[in-house]
Amino acid sequence: MKRTTLNKNEIGILQQAIFVFIVFQTSSFVFLLSRIFEISGATAFIVKRFVNTMEIFGGAATPCFFFFTSKEIRKLVSTRVSASCVTGAKMPEQTCVLDYEDGIHCFCNTDFCNAPNMFRLNMTVLPIIECKEVYEKEYRAAACNKCTWKVDYMAYDKTLAPSNAVENVQCGYSGQSGPFNLDLVSHIYDRIGLNFFNDGCYNISMNPQQYNLYCRCSTALCNNPEGSLPFPLPAPRISCYTSGFDSDVNNAKYDTPEASYYDVYAQLVKNDSYYDKDIECRGQFCFVVYSKEQDKYYKGCITANEQGDNKIKLGYMYVNDVPYYICNTNYLLHDDNGRGYVSMAQEAENVYWRCGVVGVENGKLGIQLMCNSEDRSNFWSMDIDYEAALWFEGKGHQHKTGSHHHVARKYLTLHFPLDICRKISTKQYGMTVKYVVKIMKKVGIREKRIHNFSIREKHISNLALIVEGKTIYCNKEILAMNSEVLMDLVYPDNFKGVQELKLPDDFKYDKLLRLIKLFHDDSDAIDCNNVEETLEMASNLKCATAILRCERWLSKTQLMTAKAKMKLAEKYSLVDLQNGCIEMLKTSHEVQRLFENPQDFTDSEIVELMDRVTLSIVGHSYDGFPK
Repeated sequence: MKRTTLNKNEIGILQQAIFVFIVFQTSSFVFLLSRIFEISGATAFIVKRFVNTMEIFGGAATPCFFFFTSKEIRKLVSTRVSASCVTGAKMPEQTCVLDYEDGIHCFCNTDFCNAPNMFRLNMTVLPIIECKEVYEKEYRAAACNKCTWKVDYMAYDKTLAPSNAVENVQCGYSGQSGPFNLDLVSHIYDRIGLNFFNDGCYNISMNPQQYNLYCRCSTALCNNPEGSLPFPLPAPRISCYTSGFDSDVNNAKYDTPEASYYDVYAQLVKNDSYYDKDIECRGQFCFVVYSKEQDKYYKGCITANEQGDNKIKLGYMYVNDVPYYICNTNYLLHDDNGRGYVSMAQEAENVYWRCGVVGVENGKLGIQLMCNSEDRSNFWSMDIDYEAALWFEGKGHQHKTGSHHHVARKYLTLHFPLDICRKISTKQYGMTVKYVVKIMKKVGIREKRIHNFSIREKHISNLALIVEGKTIYCNKEILAMNSEVLMDLVYPDNFKGVQELKLPDDFKYDKLLRLIKLFHDDSDAIDCNNVEETLEMASNLKCATAILRCERWLSKTQLMTAKAKMKLAEKYSLVDLQNGCIEMLKTSHEVQRLFENPQDFTDSEIVELMDRVTLSIVGHSYDGFPK
């Protein structure tokens, strides 16, 4: 997994070195050419001037090269400030610390406290220790704040490169000197395995043929490669699903005539329910990480020995700009509903609520109530009163009540006795936890988008639609842009003076109002109960934009089953939604569940769907039995 890429400073130094080399070799190059070609006196004069100019450039470039390659000088002329947040760790004892490279690390735990004025606080100088550092198989002296020992292993497919393990024994750089890793530049696949805490060793694997071993310690010579790990790792105890690297290990498994193995696998790991088939890894914890920059889900296992102040927390952690969802039971990060670690979702009060299983600890099963994925967040903090209970046979068990203060990435975790959870769980339906949440106070960071079409808004409303005796005040240009049918009604014979329009009786007030809300992308325009009739009306009125927004909503929502989505996709030719539903089908059981009630589909639809499923699984359509 280790990528040997150069950072921006190294690339700049390499470019400068090449330029200085070319400048100083110009005279030798000209001398060689003069031995081959004859030139006139005038041309010789020009060539001499050119050589003299290049020598001047070389003289000026030499001190510049040493200036920019000096680490101490770069420190004087460059400053970079990085700001981030950490979830699932303790507040460090020192507010600000100074590392051996003069980097300042400051930490706080109040709203918006990470402002530049923190750097004016008193700071603690981190102690310098001696570390082992191996360079080209030889030891060399090294002194810093933390010692590191890292091994990256990937058994690449034989068509790309031989299997190899890259070992690095060295001083921790500035970002590794404090209690948390702070590296917001490297790609996320290089940060997943290096993000945890000081005085610990971690083995992170996302494939049986891939792992990252990482140790960070704070005592002298603790990273001695001639001895054992500073914190020996325990034996793994649970099995986890994997995703993220199988295409690098097994090229042929994903290669097709139509697309490369890389492109095929990239499409698969965009789905949160995907996992590598017939592959697992073992560790103490299972995890899921979603990368926004790649639109990709990484899944794997972690084995750890942590002796410092901080330890891995179950549930949600956010370290070094990497969001982790962590549990400690077998295969907990996937279920038959294809919803990964999320087992319930519901929208209320413009807040997206989710419920997920965290893991087992001290004989109790942790259930976490989460609200708002990061791309949908519309609040900063929220105070709630809650009631929760395990729901079985129409009755509540193990009732819990209380209050909770929700802030970004801080969720409500409740623990229920594991033996009771097992008794009321079924293989077919799992376990149900019922929540009743009352929002007492909510502080928003953006208001939800909702328009009031019952009143005339200045500079916006220029048309009054009368439907079933009720009036909708709207903008006729927006209607015309979004619907070919409505365009003919509001601009009859290209007449632009229509200010009031009574629509025929076949128009219904509620349906039309909902469609107009969808034109304005209002957050309350559609839900599970009305999305089908909204699609029907949008199709009848030739509203391509509204259909696209419905499809986008259906693709993202977790409030509808894949079967219900597939039915709408077939009925209204929503190709992207249809392909997304088919990509979720990974097992014969899931295909069987999709067709539990075949009367929902016509024979031709079933044949076409099965052909699509076959194509997604084996890479080509079903051609029938050989003759």
